[in-house]
Amino acid sequence: MPETKSEVVAETSSFDAPTLTHQKSNRMARVAESAGMGLTILALLAAITIVVTAADALAVYNTTSLPGDHSYLLPLWPADFNMRPSVALVACGSIIVLASAGSLIVSKVSAVTTPLLNSVQS
Repeated sequence: MPETKSEVVAETSSFDAPTLTHQKSNRMARVAESAGMGLTILALLAAITIVVTAADALAVYNTTSLPGDHSYLLPLWPADFNMRPSVALVACGSIIVLASAGSLIVSKVSAVTTPLLNSVQS
């Protein structure tokens, strides 16, 4: 006795059409990503400005200060002049420059982003 085969019906669309809520959430995600990138760029530019300014002040101090045994000849700077805040500005600004640049590179270069996303999803 021959078996009857059921008829196969193929659907042309197997996905849901994007709804208004999906479009709003995608738009909000893009806005949040753009705001984050803008703040990262702002931090990068501010850190570069701080590093350049503090490094220039350190260079002027190192150029115009005399060694300890010749400081009596022409004392341009006070004997107890504290350079630690300028050194801290250069160090912290450099760290912020590196972190901001790394963040921008990771967020925009697909060759770096794709392996990171794959390792997180695994």
